Amino acid sequence: MKPHYRSWPVMGIAVGVLMMVLACGGGAATPSLVATSPAQGEQSAPVSQTTAVADAAQPQVFNIGDVISIDSLNLIVLGWQVVEGNSFVQPDPGQRFIAVEMVVVNQGDSPKSVSGLWQLSLKDAEFRKYTPDFSATAAIGDRQLGGVLVPGERLRGWTGFSIPEDAHGLTLTFDGNLFSGGTVSVALGDDPVRQEPPATIPGEQPITAFNVGESVQVGDLVITVNEVTSPSGDRFNQPDDGYRFVLVDVTIENRGARSRFLSSIQTWIKDAQGYRYTGDITATSLATGGRIDGELPAAQTVRGQIGFEVPVDASELRFVFDPDVIGGAPVSIRLP
Repeated sequence: MKPHYRSWPVMGIAVGVLMMVLACGGGAATPSLVATSPAQGEQSAPVSQTTAVADAAQPQVFNIGDVISIDSLNLIVLGWQVVEGNSFVQPDPGQRFIAVEMVVVNQGDSPKSVSGLWQLSLKDAEFRKYTPDFSATAAIGDRQLGGVLVPGERLRGWTGFSIPEDAHGLTLTFDGNLFSGGTVSVALGDDPVRQEPPATIPGEQPITAFNVGESVQVGDLVITVNEVTSPSGDRFNQPDDGYRFVLVDVTIENRGARSRFLSSIQTWIKDAQGYRYTGDITATSLATGGRIDGELPAAQTVRGQIGFEVPVDASELRFVFDPDVIGGAPVSIRLP
């Protein structure tokens, strides 16, 4: 995982808005086991909720690789690893950065917002609690856990923590109360371990996606992706090793009766694995067109370019536009 400090300020703004959206939650739900981790034995088929629902008096602790259902989400903790710092962020003396990877599927019938920074926490064997650390998460780079999921969509990503070097017996807690869920606890153990998610997760559905050149109406806005390019960079701006720049040229028309404020944080790219890539400052600096950011008056149109940096091996890329910044109903456009 590479440091992706160039998009960190933009992500911070988006996360702040996301927290306000997520705070509008309701009552707690009880987590249940959908399928056990293949590493625990041969049972990987769905199991009965009558034997899998957590006892309210004795909260159930799940394992890495378990498929866990809570409210309208199915989630899997894939594991964790130690993350090296970089020239911009380093753990404090006696601390270490670690990153936890999860995959989440929205099995509900409406969009759901997920944020690792605001919904995850750790405890160790001595019951010390750790919340996500911005520096550790910045050290992870891209592919951070967060965003809006339409029904049937998968999100995969990392969240960073700074913990004492001697911390052991780690347990991760996912707090779903922020959007009408309960809490899920997953044992991480003492040593880093990771596994890949299953090819399909219960609740996944094909995502409706449009094509480059098609005009898509979302509320009062009409968005069209005009073209997609992959500039090689210049003398001062180059993609990191194993990555490439992607410039998306979009036109947005406001057919409503009031002005709309547009921002590049309303856009991101998703790949086949569910990883999410937010706008990249360096890639955007290579744009030859304008920007979409700013106020768009009623009956007006704006055209601009948004830059991203994605792995060269990322496949089935989709450009996503959320008309309501965060918490709306995003639309996807397939990228060539």
